[in-house]
Amino acid sequence: MGVIKREVWLEQGERAREMRDLLRDYLAGRATRGDIARWTEAMLPLGREAFAGVAYPVFQSLLSVEETLDSGPYAGEFLVRDQDVVGYLRGLQEGWRSRSSEQPLAFVALPIEQVAEQLALKTMRYWLDGLGWQVILEFASLATGRPFYAEGGYEGLTSSLNPIGWGLGFIQVHGMKHDTSPAPLADLFDTLEVDLGDIEPGVCPPPTEPQGRWTLWRQDDNGNRVVVRVFSGLAKARAHLRRFEALHHRQIYWLEETP
Repeated sequence: MGVIKREVWLEQGERAREMRDLLRDYLAGRATRGDIARWTEAMLPLGREAFAGVAYPVFQSLLSVEETLDSGPYAGEFLVRDQDVVGYLRGLQEGWRSRSSEQPLAFVALPIEQVAEQLALKTMRYWLDGLGWQVILEFASLATGRPFYAEGGYEGLTSSLNPIGWGLGFIQVHGMKHDTSPAPLADLFDTLEVDLGDIEPGVCPPPTEPQGRWTLWRQDDNGNRVVVRVFSGLAKARAHLRRFEALHHRQIYWLEETP
């Protein structure tokens, strides 16, 4: 059985190598979407055992390489974008994190494309058996280097292969599975400029790590002070302070850490 299994692996590896080389050629302008479509069609009769590991969801995603979106904010766009092909190639060569290997750290009430734009990064779409099209984003804290992995939904994304579409206004964020360094949630908050008010309640267990509190104060011309808002994320608090200061009101704004 061991010898047979290794022979199967080698055959799967050869097909994955063909796919890798084809994606390289496409990104270099030496192949077209039509070339990819013809190759995937030729592989279809081989069935589920044609590919293993990351190569299988990549292959399934490439079956839609010529599909375009029918409606919504991405109407007319290819379902599989060039940035997705870059992600597939990276996955074939470096691997992907398993969807189920890490406990979600938080569900943050932000659309995934908005987060990607905020961080100047790109999402990746791919097909996952049983769940359909997924959108993922990998990012890291600039302060600590801690990596995060987010999964989110499309907003108004429909095609002939995904006729219903789904629009989730939140992302499911994972930390590293074996990360034992302190304060991962606080690190996530400051990376995304969010706080506990942006977390979807009742989806994940309540956070156990202590969160700081910062109060944004305002003082008018008469010396009257009023609390504008209390935050549990320092980066979000500072972002709001900057917005108020940019208004150049004849008022004073400042932050105080709240015990």
